[in-house]
Amino acid sequence: MEEVYARVFPTNKSFTFRNWANIYQVKPKYVHFPETESDIQQIIKYAVEHNEKVKVIGSGHSPSNIAITKDHMIVLSKYNKVLDIDHVNKTIKVQAGIRLFELNEILKNNNMSLMVLGSISEQTISGAVSTGTHGTGIDFYAVGSYIIEMEIVAAPNGEILKLTKGDERLKAFACSLGCLGVISTVTIQCCQAFALQAVQEPSYLEDILSNLNSFIKSADHWRFWWFPHTKNDKCITNSANRLPIENTKLFIGDSQKPKSIWQRIKSYFMETIVGFHGLQFALFLSKYMNWIVPSINSLWFNLLFSQKKQVLDLSYKVFNFDCLFKQYVNEWAIPIENTATALRELKKMIENEKLNVHFPIEVRFVKGDDNWLNPCFGRDSCYIGIIMYRPYDFTIPFQKYFDEYCEIMKKLGGRPHWAKEFTLDVKDLPTMYPMWNRFKQLREEMDPNNTFTNDYLKRLFL
Repeated sequence: MEEVYARVFPTNKSFTFRNWANIYQVKPKYVHFPETESDIQQIIKYAVEHNEKVKVIGSGHSPSNIAITKDHMIVLSKYNKVLDIDHVNKTIKVQAGIRLFELNEILKNNNMSLMVLGSISEQTISGAVSTGTHGTGIDFYAVGSYIIEMEIVAAPNGEILKLTKGDERLKAFACSLGCLGVISTVTIQCCQAFALQAVQEPSYLEDILSNLNSFIKSADHWRFWWFPHTKNDKCITNSANRLPIENTKLFIGDSQKPKSIWQRIKSYFMETIVGFHGLQFALFLSKYMNWIVPSINSLWFNLLFSQKKQVLDLSYKVFNFDCLFKQYVNEWAIPIENTATALRELKKMIENEKLNVHFPIEVRFVKGDDNWLNPCFGRDSCYIGIIMYRPYDFTIPFQKYFDEYCEIMKKLGGRPHWAKEFTLDVKDLPTMYPMWNRFKQLREEMDPNNTFTNDYLKRLFL
């Protein structure tokens, strides 16, 4: 048996995994590219037999070490097929490795759409579900809440479990941190294809906070960005409303409309030269001249965000945007009623600590659900995300900013986004997450040999 497995799983010679932000990298002992469910079963059986660990990586977009292991790393890039599309009930069943951008195109060609998306579509569906990926819109859940069925490859013997609505384990797997088993397939509740009519316009932080409830309900999907250090705390709001599409083949969005040579040149200059390369170089300079950050924030707001803009396009083309270059990101979900207090305290902290922080601070709103480890569990939530870029892979000091931010979030009932950077005391987790102890119990039942653990999970006592 040992010789058979040695031929099936040769030792990794060259593959090194790096996450997108290039913060973590590892050369695992084994790297696997399964094409069938049976392949995944064999990997798990082998790892259990040899007392080794297994982790699945998706796109590597998480800035944390949630998917890192030195043993068996499963890459699902060849396990990404569509298994079934139900046009009547608007559902799709897919293998776990399909990327969201692939899914978007397939659904579009079938006059369907995902209910909601976050800022990017690079993730695999299993990675997005496992980490609590969300978008914005107070009447819309996180992505995992739209999963109506899953098939799981479980330890220790590779048993296939089918989880459906009504099985409490589905509520655990809908945000499982990759520690309960390997997601094999998911069936997603989708909807009729739709476009988004979005309006982006400049505003001010206090104007927004003073009328927050009205703003949140003013559009199907509403969010805003705050630009710290700008005069009167400049912001941009983004209001997007859904417009049903009967036939996507006949729909022409703004991205498909022809542009003149002048429009293309102007767009390239502002978005690529100024918005990407210029900003990255300016932030690189700020590594050595930290005092220029407030000027950077103000200048780039004035150059790129000071004018009202409108767009009409397919939903995923409006939900998604370019996240630019590598970055440290921290994001927590707080009870929605604490939004204004949190942002005012964050502003006060930045000023009192004399921190020079990057733009934007992103603020989004998500409907509460009943998935055990989802930061939105049991309550409508506001997600506040902060960022510090890594221009040209250089690290700009961020830890004090992030630590102070985390303290504010914890004080106001916050829960961390699992895929991002955060600091917390693990003894607080049962209070933060009412189903925490039940989740730990289920983990012990489903993974008695700790096959799916790693340093990230050990830090959480999982």
